[in-house]
Amino acid sequence: MAINKHSQSFCEKDTTQCLQDIDCSLYLKAIEEASRIIQSFPGHFLFTPSDNGYINEKPVNCPILTQVFKKIITEGHSIVFSLTAIDFMDFINELFSNKNISIELLLSKYKIQTIPSNSTNYILSGGSFAQVYLNLNNFRWRVSKLIKGNFGDIDADIRLIDEGIFISNLPSNVAKYFPRVSQKDVLKIPPVIGYHMEYFPYPTIAEQIFSGDLSPERAVFYLKNIYQAMLENVYSVEKSKTEDHDDYLQRIDRRMQRILDTPDNIRYKT
Repeated sequence: MAINKHSQSFCEKDTTQCLQDIDCSLYLKAIEEASRIIQSFPGHFLFTPSDNGYINEKPVNCPILTQVFKKIITEGHSIVFSLTAIDFMDFINELFSNKNISIELLLSKYKIQTIPSNSTNYILSGGSFAQVYLNLNNFRWRVSKLIKGNFGDIDADIRLIDEGIFISNLPSNVAKYFPRVSQKDVLKIPPVIGYHMEYFPYPTIAEQIFSGDLSPERAVFYLKNIYQAMLENVYSVEKSKTEDHDDYLQRIDRRMQRILDTPDNIRYKT
């Protein structure tokens, strides 16, 4: 997930000293709070250390973790977590036990980032001509793939809308292999077109391979299972009726017409 770190998000004094100031007698209570968090907010969540704590803008009763997090980040910032339950508990354990590591290194080790507390929308990498966002909506995170205003490429708008429509209309036995997209999540009317989809807060196979957490043999095993599931459940499904704009010759005509309609080419129209 590509989120920019804020340059003034850590406490102003020495960052190692901040960890040394944490009261270890609060460890067991902190572990208890952390256990409750991962049961209610698995995966990706935003922790704001104000009052007794807010997660994804929803108030929670976590006074100890709120007190601890206030010591390591500056006021007005939140901590973005995208961890498995085990990694989150390991982070809390190390937060109390490792007094010699700096905050920057500790957060970097667990790929934890800090952002201004009023941020609920983050730009992610990828998306081709579309822009991909991770955003908070009704206390839940979702991914939005959108084109705003300038489509940037001939047929980019149609391809993106068709992509959303395709996923939103998958039969139930196939839909379970894709992020959930409802028909109301597909935006078809400019100036903003695209779709919103379910967010899964887990590392990709590529990330696990590059991090060394997945061996080549295990990666091949998972990929074979994925392709087998696609062959048996997706590509074997009877092909739906092709819409008019997907006809190859009509696509060429449409693209040529759009080129001719641009200001620089209008003089060439007959």
